[in-house]
Order: sequence, then C-alpha cells, then structure tokens
Amino acid sequence: MIRHIFKFIWNERKTNSWIVVEYVLVFCILWFCCDYLYYIGKSYYEPLGFDIRNTYSVRMTTLPSTSGDDKPTEDENYSYTMSIVEKIKRYPGVEHATICYGDEPYSYSNSWYTFAINDDTINQSFQAREVSSEFFDVFKIKLTKGEVFDWTDPASEKKILVSPDRNGYFGDRNKSAYPISAVHSLSVYDSYDENDDTKYNVIGVTKSIKSRFLSQYTSTIFFSLKNRTDLYPHEFMIRIHPNAAKGFEERFIKDMKNQLAVGPYVFSNITSLIEKEKNVTKSFGITSNLNSVYSITLFLIINIFLGIIGTFWYRTESRKSEIGLRIALGSSKRKVKRFLYTETVILLFISAIIGVNICINIGQTDLLKALGIPLANHEHIGAGIEQYFINFGFTFLFLVIISLLAVWYPARQSSNLHPAEALHEE
Repeated sequence: MIRHIFKFIWNERKTNSWIVVEYVLVFCILWFCCDYLYYIGKSYYEPLGFDIRNTYSVRMTTLPSTSGDDKPTEDENYSYTMSIVEKIKRYPGVEHATICYGDEPYSYSNSWYTFAINDDTINQSFQAREVSSEFFDVFKIKLTKGEVFDWTDPASEKKILVSPDRNGYFGDRNKSAYPISAVHSLSVYDSYDENDDTKYNVIGVTKSIKSRFLSQYTSTIFFSLKNRTDLYPHEFMIRIHPNAAKGFEERFIKDMKNQLAVGPYVFSNITSLIEKEKNVTKSFGITSNLNSVYSITLFLIINIFLGIIGTFWYRTESRKSEIGLRIALGSSKRKVKRFLYTETVILLFISAIIGVNICINIGQTDLLKALGIPLANHEHIGAGIEQYFINFGFTFLFLVIISLLAVWYPARQSSNLHPAEALHEE
C-alpha cells in the first residue's frame, strides 16, 4: 500500500505541492518554538548546584551621619559584622547564616580572577566567590571530595575549593583545561613580577554550579574571607527551617529591626531569594520570551488544525468518486481511513525532511537573531547534534498528532459514503 500511496502522491503532485509548502512553513516555525521551549525546560530543571528554597538575603545599611572620623576602623567593622551574624544565627527558625561579597545567587555582580592551574604558565579567568564556611550549608552546596575551609583559621588563607564545568573540566577548554580530579593548586603567574608566586591549594571540589537560571556551569573558585577585617555587613544569607517559612519575613522585621542596629549599621530589608529569582527572570526578558513562544505555539496549533481540516476536507470532497470506487471494489471503511491517514503522514514526513534542512541552515546564521526572535543557547545546556534529533522528534510527533486529529473527521465522512452516491459524483 505504501508504494501505491507514493504513486498517488506523485500523480497528484501539483495539488500536494501546496500542502507540502504549508507543512514545511509550519514545521520550521514549530521547530524553533520547540527548540526554545526545550532549552528553557532543560535549563529550569537542571540542578543549579545550590538550593535557594527557604533562603533569604538580609541587607544592612549605614546611618546617614556616618562619615569621616565617625567611620569605624577595619577591626571595629569586623567586630560589628560578626555581632550581626551571631544575632541572626540565634533568631528562632534560622538554621545557618553566612557572609559573602557579590556572591548572592541571582545578584547582578560577580568577580573574575586570573590564575594558572597547577604548574602551568597559561593564565585563565575563573569566577571567584569570597565566602565564609557556612556559605556551603546555607545553599546546600555538596562536595564531591575534600572538605570546606575554616575561614576563622589563619591557615585557611591559601586554601580554596573549586567546581568544574558541565563536562567535569576546570578551565578554558580552548586554552589549558584540566580534569577536575587533576587540579591541585592555582598560582598567580605574572610575567612582569617574578617574585609574585602566590599559590592556592585546592582542598575540596564541589558539584558543578550555575550562577543563575539559564546560565552555564562555570569553573568557579571559592576563597575564604579569613583576612577580610574590613567586612561590610551588606550581604548576609540565611537558611531557615521549612516549618518557620510562613510569615517569616514579617516576624523577622518586627523582632530584629532594633536588635540589628549595631554600631553605625541598621537593618535595611530582608528578601526571599525565590522572589529575587522571579525578578531576575523577568528582568532578563525570559518571561516575555516564553509568553511570546507560548502565544505563537498556541496560534499555530489552532491554525494548523483548522488549515489541515480545511485542506483535507476539500481533498476528500474532490475525491469522492475515487473513494467510492475503492469501496465498490472491496475496500473496507477501515482501509479507506488507513489510506488517508497514511497519505497524510507521508506528506508530513516529506515536508519534515525538507523543513529540517532549512531549520539547521537557518539556525547557523544570524538571521533569526537579527529579527529579534528568542533562540536557544545550546552551549548552556550542553547540547550537541542530538538536539537536532530531539527537535525533529518533538516537532514531527506533534504535527502527526495534530494532523491525524484534523484528518479524522473528513476520513470518517469519506469512509461512510455509499459507493453509489460516491460514484454518482463522477
């Protein structure tokens, strides 16, 4: 029957060419919608490497009158900071508290330092985080080997933790990346200063970490805050017990606003990191992009369904005599419907082969980017050539379902025709 259908399609090529063009256009649009939605979905459900559930950012600020001689010394500032941390830790419901600099998840700030791996002399840039030991407890960052430094111990000054990229490497793959298991130290290599031989020893390795949703896993270094005597109480991160989550912010503000007034510092605000995540996602245009893709996809589904119903309704109406002849010659209703279904799938498959070639070639240009169409970043999700098969599978399967649903009613009507009535159309 397949061979017969191909012959029939070829004999009706003039009419079928318009159906193929329609299918190719729809396939290409749905391909990029599917590609972007898959990218968003995989990025969203991939582990970030840290957990922000039940975590909050506590912000402090300085009194307006604090300036000049009123400013605290570095040692005083350190004392004030530690006092604030201890008060936060003692608050009911708080499990862990930490201090960090520009390393709050979903913040817009980050630091990058340049080092050479092991005894190499090739400088590379790495994302750097300066944190206290409790940072790993607050965000539940898991170690794959080693231990966390004790930031209050002077011996921890040159101890660091590192995390690999998606593929388990540390460093730039285009320069001199190492398997994370082979990284034992980082060195400051400065060709202008031969005396600068600072070396940091790796004492632990964490799981791969992303900075935020839709970013990629980046080689990261965790430094101890040990020598930061000038700590500014601006970034306090806390994790609370799940049972204390309801109304926690209101209670904390009410109970701690006055208690956290230490030295020249006063309480500013407390924010859920879940809320920060939503705001960052919105500010990066991810929400609007998703809404656009959802709208386009829904619009296409409706139009594809109506378009295919209209197309095949017209085809079956114009082929009543042929269908009647088939039934008169002994074809059952089931065979007639199967013929129409198979013909539809074959036309779709031919269109999909053409469409996938167009999509792959367009995807390698900047055309869609120039038109402002949101595109998937395959590098961020570690996608390779297998992404083409995933896109093809989802798009083709989706169109098959829509097409068969659309063809069902015309096929049912055609198969129910009485042979005499159908042949009368001739």
